[in-house]
Amino acid sequence: MTPPPTRPSPELARLALIRVAMLAGVLTFGAVVWFLRRTGNAPPLADAADTLRLVGVVVAFVTVAGILLCRTLASRARESAQRTTFRVAGWAVGEAAALYGGLYYFATGRPLGYMLGLMLLLMAFVLIPVAPRR
Repeated sequence: MTPPPTRPSPELARLALIRVAMLAGVLTFGAVVWFLRRTGNAPPLADAADTLRLVGVVVAFVTVAGILLCRTLASRARESAQRTTFRVAGWAVGEAAALYGGLYYFATGRPLGYMLGLMLLLMAFVLIPVAPRR
């Protein structure tokens, strides 16, 4: 007879819910921008597209560095509360990049920045897992 499946701890369940909420918010923002662009209700293309692109490159590099820093700090933390704080902070850095990508898409009509931001958010989710590695 197989033993009953173990349930995740409430803390891990809360962390998973935080990640789902972050992803849902970013995807909802992207869907709204897509809808506005599709229906023609978005503002005209921004004149500052080159500046926004340059800022986007800086945001991408800072995001990668922030994710790696939070991952390192979470793995070195001795207390569970500290690990949780660094995990959520790392995910938030990835979410910020995804939201900036959505802003870039909204302002310029080019979805590539949004897709890059989503990729960085998913990278944060992969590199900083909910459950500690064993």
